[in-house]
Amino acid sequence: MKMGLHEEGKLSLRLKIDAGHENPTLRDPHIYRIRYTSHPHCGDKWCIYPLYDFTHCNYYIVILLLLYYYIIIILLLYYYYIIILLLLYYYYIIIILIRHL
Repeated sequence: MKMGLHEEGKLSLRLKIDAGHENPTLRDPHIYRIRYTSHPHCGDKWCIYPLYDFTHCNYYIVILLLLYYYIIIILLLYYYYIIILLLLYYYYIIIILIRHL
């Protein structure tokens, strides 16, 4: 496969795990494919590329998504905190106005 003797899409490398697994996506999944494109870092040295499920950047994306959701949650909590403070402030003003009437 690495030498480039085969056509693109004809061969793929499969990982032999368990043909009888209850989850069909884990029954011998494809992990590498042949693709004749130039890589940004390696150039034309390789024609074997990992499939999306087995690339190294998945963990990086998961970490970024978790960080994103964490920031959103913190901002929402801060937003609700400000709203509660404003409501308490208006409640305090109304109480003061009622007492002075």
